[in-house]
Amino acid sequence: MDIIINFNFYKYCDFTSYSNLLLTCKYYYYDNIINNDIIYKYYLQNKFSNKFINISNSFIISYYDCFTKIMNFEKLAISIDSELWEEDIYYLFWKQQKWIS
Repeated sequence: MDIIINFNFYKYCDFTSYSNLLLTCKYYYYDNIINNDIIYKYYLQNKFSNKFINISNSFIISYYDCFTKIMNFEKLAISIDSELWEEDIYYLFWKQQKWIS
């Protein structure tokens, strides 16, 4: 398992695969050094953009929290046959909530 972590497999796997890989050993899944915010920042950058990271950074708790909330929201949208939001829709939502100006 150390080899998997040292090779930065999160850069080569989608989030679900990487999460399942870490779950093979719960010691690694719950280790804050290995499963940390840098990984979730990377997945957010791949999903959206650096602009998304810069804007959301001012009001999010952590990248992990932001990423998991977005993933849960998308699962809900898929389950009710709704469209997934694009990056600009998130900005409009945040402006309405007055999280960004």
